[in-house]
Amino acid sequence: MKKEIIFPLIITLFLIGCSRPQKTHETLKHENVIAVRTTDAQSDNLRPKCFNDAKELVDVKIIRDTTPMGCYENDKNIEYVVGNNYIGLRSISGKDTIRQGYLICSFPPKVVDAIYEKGKDIIPFLINSIDIDDEGGVCGYHNPAYSDTPPGLWGPVGINYAYMIELIMSKDSIEHIEGISTIGDGWNEAMKPYMLYQHCTIVRKDAQGIPILKKLTMDDMRKIKKIYSDLWEENKGLDLNEMRKKWRNTNVWEYTPYMWI
Repeated sequence: MKKEIIFPLIITLFLIGCSRPQKTHETLKHENVIAVRTTDAQSDNLRPKCFNDAKELVDVKIIRDTTPMGCYENDKNIEYVVGNNYIGLRSISGKDTIRQGYLICSFPPKVVDAIYEKGKDIIPFLINSIDIDDEGGVCGYHNPAYSDTPPGLWGPVGINYAYMIELIMSKDSIEHIEGISTIGDGWNEAMKPYMLYQHCTIVRKDAQGIPILKKLTMDDMRKIKKIYSDLWEENKGLDLNEMRKKWRNTNVWEYTPYMWI
């Protein structure tokens, strides 16, 4: 049999073996992570057997938000992927969907809303993301209209994942402000519902409790992760409302070398 016939035949047989007949699906790819969401509620989020290296993404939401955050707003083809166990990007070009697998700096409002709505379900993922790598990026919230990022607001972007835990635990709801421009000074007003602190980043503090505006190290990030991990293990059996009440009555950071600013 000619080579021109054999190769297409092999490809066809492979695709038939991996197909799920009569089910509409969307494939999201990131390196060796592949997830398929189907229209069948009973099999939604199931991993196809032919993708042995696939990671199951739970309760995925695709979001587009071009609010200027100093990171990705200039790329109009970027969409955010938010699930109970994953937050990432996908860059769409033609028919290809490629998810980029690094941590995200400065979540825009719609993404924050999606993360917040996950509540307890997403907290283990957020904790595990705190010390993934030391990639530098904008931490907390800083109006990109102001060109200079203040010292201490450029650090391991795992800080932004820790801040999402703070937001989930500190607010019973997020008030939405409609009709405000996110360009220039309007950005500050639009971001107010999401800001627990002036900058929404964590730094080291000195013996007098004064913030030290220097980039945190990965050793710092591992220690911060352990603080959140211990809190989670201690309280994960509570419902979200009970967890919030306990959180608010505890000064988590008082006896640590860190503080949110």
